[in-house]
Formats: sequence, structure tokens, C-alpha cells
Amino acid sequence: MWLERMVFLFLLSVVTLRLLLVGRYGLAGVQVAEPTITADKALDEPASRPSGSSSDDGKGGEDAVAISLADGADEEDTMPDEVLANVDGDGEGDAGGDGDERQRVSMAGGVKLRLGSRAAAKAAAETARQTVKSIESRATWRVLDHLRLVDGSTRLVTHKRQFIVYNATLKHVVLRHWLEYREANNTLIYHFPRSLFELLPLEEPKWRFGRCAVVGNSGVVLLAENGAEIDAHDAVFRINMAPVRGYEAYVGKKTTFDIVNSHNIRELLQGMRHWRNSESDEAHLVMFETASHFARYHLCQPLLKRFPHAHPVLLNPIFSNHCHRVWVQLKYLLEKEQSSQYNRKPMSGFFATLMGMQMCDHVDLYGFDAYTSKRRSYRYHYFDNIQGFTDVHSFDLAIAVYKLIQKKGGLSIRS
Repeated sequence: MWLERMVFLFLLSVVTLRLLLVGRYGLAGVQVAEPTITADKALDEPASRPSGSSSDDGKGGEDAVAISLADGADEEDTMPDEVLANVDGDGEGDAGGDGDERQRVSMAGGVKLRLGSRAAAKAAAETARQTVKSIESRATWRVLDHLRLVDGSTRLVTHKRQFIVYNATLKHVVLRHWLEYREANNTLIYHFPRSLFELLPLEEPKWRFGRCAVVGNSGVVLLAENGAEIDAHDAVFRINMAPVRGYEAYVGKKTTFDIVNSHNIRELLQGMRHWRNSESDEAHLVMFETASHFARYHLCQPLLKRFPHAHPVLLNPIFSNHCHRVWVQLKYLLEKEQSSQYNRKPMSGFFATLMGMQMCDHVDLYGFDAYTSKRRSYRYHYFDNIQGFTDVHSFDLAIAVYKLIQKKGGLSIRS
């Protein structure tokens, strides 16, 4: 293991040195394979392509083009003949990226054809429908046996090691600015700003805990004083920067990870929200909607630059995509079994729960409730008095999902 780490650090230093030399002396002639569509114009997330098309398999490809860059970064990329490209949306779509506005880009002989916004919207909607149908067609209850999604090929966190690879064609190490995920006949490509690379951690954090608590924001948590019990866990996950001060008796005060959606991160960057500095110096702010193009290109970098004291972490978009696919399958199976209909968007707590299951031996849920009515004896959120609503999320579906996972073991619903 130490030898592998030393080799990787050496390769990383070589890439960094090449970048510095190019930036200082204007070194030219560095071979890179760049996407035909530039990232700041027709960003390609997630790009879907048929199997058999060129990809980063170390073998190069006809659609990989070698060019010289003034900034000299050794980078490689491939682009399919036809891709689905996201354009800037509001960044608040589902974590699987299907909430983003998308644009279909056709390429033939190097000519780029962009459809109008109305046609793009129709193409996006149709693609989203087809993607969901494809996932539903393969839905099986066996998905509950494979909820620990992080393995040798899928990482939990976005880090530098994922972007540095050896290219057999170029015969040296190259720096990519994208991640890809292959499933069945399709490949999803997630591009990142090149400037984000230096802000990422070197490698996957070695987090491992025994028993963890995931604390939801439902007012149901105020029905029992479980604060001390929650703090006794090895790690505590909270959601969307929910406050603990004044509620310690009910929700505890310990925070290890805070899973935050794009909406709240935008408010944090705008100064409308504040990080929990005084509550926990060691808490990690976890951004989970990294499958969204808007989040990767407009939120990730300012978050990492301006809030280093929040120990920010970017979930791997491939992992987020996996979580969303699990949700789609279970939603479809429960709807079919119960002859019911649920809202399709998973909530932040679902991603917090699945993240916890990757690094904890057992997960306990607190503050989760099947909120289905406005007539309740407790608050929608434990920390405010806003009126509850259920037109975006189906909390009863979430509880049904958690109960299914509970039967399989590794998770308990405490309140």
C-alpha cells in the first residue's frame, strides 16, 4: 500500500511540474485529447452514449483529438457522436441530474447542431422519461441486497486520484477533468472545471464507524429527548444545516457530517445561511448533488475556496447517481405493489442515509416521519413554524423505503 501511494505521489508531482513549466515558460506541444464541445458552452452532463463508442480505456479513440494547449495541462477526453448536454439551469434538480435543463447536441463531421430551447426542453423531458422507464424496466427487489454501493470501482468522494490515469496511447500519465460511469449500453460522463482539481483531496478518506445516527428535521423529533443517545453514536449525520442550539435535549449537539443540498449551499455562498462554526469544528459539509452540472460548475469551487473551515466534501456524482437509481426502482416497485402514486424526487435525508450505510456498520434514524397531512400535533420542521407541504417529496414513501431497508438489517428507525 505504501509503495502504491509513493508511486501515485510521484506521478502527481510529474503532472503538477508539467503544469507549472507550461504556465511559466509557455511550453507548447503538450498532447491532450479535448472534447469537441467546450465545457463552458455545451456542457455534457450526463453524456449518454451507446456501448462500443470510444471512451477512456487507455486505447485512445477516433473521437479523441490531440491538440496543443497554451496552459499545457496533460488532459484527455472523448466525446460521443451524439451527447446529451446540460445547460445552466437552476441547479436544484434531482441528484441524478434529471432536474437540470438539457440540450441535445448532434455532431456530424465536426459540425455542431444546437436545437432551440423549446426543442431542447422537449428532448430533455423525453430523455428523462426514457431513462426512468429504463431503470423501472430493470427494477427488482434485489436492489435492497446491494445498498452498499461503494466498492473497488465506485468511490464515495470526489478526489484527485480519480482524475489521473495512465494513457497507453500517449505513453504517459494524463490528467482528465471528467468521470465516467458505464451501465448496460450507456455511459454517463460527468465533467468538472479544470481549476477545481487543485482544491480536491488527494484520495478517498478512510472513514469507518461502528454505529451512526442520521438526524432528520421533522418535528416528530421533539416528542422524545434523544439528544444524549444521538451524541453517543460514533458519527452523527445532519441535514441541510439544521440548527442544534436550543434543541440539544432532542437532537444532540454532535455533528460529524452535514449533508446539504444545492439550494442551501447557494444561500450559504450568498451569505443568507451560516455554517455551524461554533457548534462543531470537525464537522464536514457534504455536497451531494454533484450529478448536477450547475452545482459542479458554479457551486463546488466557491464552496471549497471560501469555506475550508467547513471541511467540505463533494460526493462522487457516480455514487449520487446510484442513490437516485435505487430510489427510482423502489418507488416503482412500491407503487406497483400498493397501486399508489408518489412524488418522484428523493429528499436529502435519503442520500444522508445511504451515505451513512457506506461507512457505518449500523445506521439509526431519528426525526423522520411519513408526513402526509397538514393537521399535525407537531411541527413540520423541529426548528421553525413553517407550514408543511408534500407536493415535492413523498415522506410516506421514504418511510416505506426505510422500513424495507430495516428488514434487511443495518438500519433502525428510532423516531
